[in-house]
Amino acid sequence: MIAPWLGIIGVVVALGALMLAVRTAQRRFGLNPELARKTVHVGMGLVCLSFPWLFRSALPVWVLAAIAVVALGAVRLLPTLKGEFGQVLGGVQRRSWGEILFPLSVAFIFWLARGNALLFCVPVLTLSLADAVAALIGKRYGLSRYETDDGWKSIEGSTAFFMAAFLSTHVPLLVFSDIGRLESLLIAAAMGLILVLIEAIAWHGLDNLFIPVVSYVCLTQMIGKPARDLAVRVVVLTIVAAAVFSWRRTTRLTQSAVIGTALILYVTWAVGDWHWFIAPVVTAAAYTFMCHRPASAPQRHTIYAIACIGGLGLCWLTLSKVIGTVNTIYAYGVGYGANLAMIALAHFADGNKAASMAAAISKATVLSFIPLAVPYLIVWRENPNAIRLAIGALVFVAVALVAFAAWQPMLRSCPADAQRWTRQGVVSAAASALAFGLISLLEPWSESFL
Repeated sequence: MIAPWLGIIGVVVALGALMLAVRTAQRRFGLNPELARKTVHVGMGLVCLSFPWLFRSALPVWVLAAIAVVALGAVRLLPTLKGEFGQVLGGVQRRSWGEILFPLSVAFIFWLARGNALLFCVPVLTLSLADAVAALIGKRYGLSRYETDDGWKSIEGSTAFFMAAFLSTHVPLLVFSDIGRLESLLIAAAMGLILVLIEAIAWHGLDNLFIPVVSYVCLTQMIGKPARDLAVRVVVLTIVAAAVFSWRRTTRLTQSAVIGTALILYVTWAVGDWHWFIAPVVTAAAYTFMCHRPASAPQRHTIYAIACIGGLGLCWLTLSKVIGTVNTIYAYGVGYGANLAMIALAHFADGNKAASMAAAISKATVLSFIPLAVPYLIVWRENPNAIRLAIGALVFVAVALVAFAAWQPMLRSCPADAQRWTRQGVVSAAASALAFGLISLLEPWSESFL
């Protein structure tokens, strides 16, 4: 390997030359803004693929990321640079932080990969090619459009994204690893399906963060699995996506929220097991009952709502893997219970139902507690602390409801804006944190459900 400072200089020169070349092409040939933007995107990614052979440690890559962020920020903010290079990255009329997130994501994946070229190159190659292909194909040939919370996308563009993600995974695994052909095919299919769903719901360029990180996590989870397990993952993902898309017609969830729900359900099953699957499935079923959508009603609950509810659950699931205990599932269940209770409270406190607030809180507590408590009590029926934990969960959910009722304005006509879901997320996170404190006092540091 060459000296790190020489590698940094070489990469900076290459990226600067790329920007100049694209800007020159714009001036001479009237290059389309979307094509110019994606050309830079692909070029940056291909240059970054050299990092495992240029650098031994992550420090030079973080330095390059910092240089890129400063330079791209200057192009956005300084009038002279904005006039010269702003059309290369900002010629498309939409808000996006994608170019800022790109170098940070590459540095983060390089740090995670710890020198493993395959674990670094597959996510970066997918990030570089799939999004660009999807954008260009969708813009040129996209006829079958579907709505997302960030605008419109096309089935043609999403299909192109799937194929690019599939090949960006399948070819490197097949050529540069000892993974079998069938296993490589199945991993690539699962990766393509997961990433196309993520690309469909990402907004303001956040796909430049989500795609490489999820690619890395999926690779580490699937490499080494037998073909049978990988086939089950593909089948389960397909079934979950199909079921949730059918379910959308009867709820207030937007298209992006439905996709987000499918992803959370799949990730919960794939990373955890059926114990973790209980809470989100029960929550989804109870939500369907309470938030049934008449044909004429608008679909108001966006991906932000799913992120606030499901994101908390994924945090507890991740923490269980990091600290090596299943005690987090109690906090996980209380978090879902508190969220379900607040959704139920908004339903029962509706001004059209003319119910007292005390009655609404009581109904919401019962409706959210029983469906979740019963299956988990069955799982832990031999636990000597099961009843005390159940009573504690009931108290935490009730307190969370009272706090939300006091904090949320216009509860009688509860809004579905970002502020409402943020309040709900904060309250449920606090309730689940208290629940984790309780089980940590009552239980040893359990490593299994037995």
